[in-house]
Amino acid sequence: MKKLIFICLFFPCLILNAQNSLFIALQPCDAGIGLRYDFQPKEYGFYAALTHGNYRLGKSYVDDHLKMSTGFLYKSYSVGVNYHQYGKIVGEYPKNTFKPISLELGCKIELGRFCTGLRFDPIKFEGTWDVGFNF
Repeated sequence: MKKLIFICLFFPCLILNAQNSLFIALQPCDAGIGLRYDFQPKEYGFYAALTHGNYRLGKSYVDDHLKMSTGFLYKSYSVGVNYHQYGKIVGEYPKNTFKPISLELGCKIELGRFCTGLRFDPIKFEGTWDVGFNF
């Protein structure tokens, strides 16, 4: 599975002549970390991201929160869809907390070859900070 993710994220960079960006994704709400890849030939493009983390809320916790995101880019703005997968869940939570599908909105700023982005999920109130470079 890791090899497949690696091929899907990095192989398009080698064969396509467009602005490509690779980010490290940091998700503070669940101490998650992951990768994001942007492909943007002109004004429009797409992105894909994968993060993994664990929620710790006192005696309650959620292990193995996997978030897969994909969406569209327009200039420096993004709109996407998230798929959430959860491992072991311990504790009482509201019923809608663990719905697998949610939306996200984002933006990014480019400073030469370096770039940073912020994505926010208004349904689950999760934010993700992306730090990376263009190539």
